[in-house]
Amino acid sequence: MISHWSALQYHGLTEQIPRIVTASTTNKIVTPSMRERKSHNHKKKHAWEINGVRYEYMTIQEKNFFGYEKIWPEEDLYALITDTERTILDLFIYPAL
Repeated sequence: MISHWSALQYHGLTEQIPRIVTASTTNKIVTPSMRERKSHNHKKKHAWEINGVRYEYMTIQEKNFFGYEKIWPEEDLYALITDTERTILDLFIYPAL
């Protein structure tokens, strides 16, 4: 689900446009940079970059997967995004993001 600064901007809680799209997931994500042999630094954030947009993924526990809503960017396509309350809660839990 789309979260953190990306959700803040969507809900109109910041005027800043995020340079990184952040998403939270219960799945373990393996990005291309994680597949490279040189990439063994676990503290480094791993992401995909597509058409100049960076996508970072954060793995969360299943019990923390709550507080989201569906948005419909297209008529037949939806995405999950943290709701306003969860977005604000994430600010306190993960202030660096």
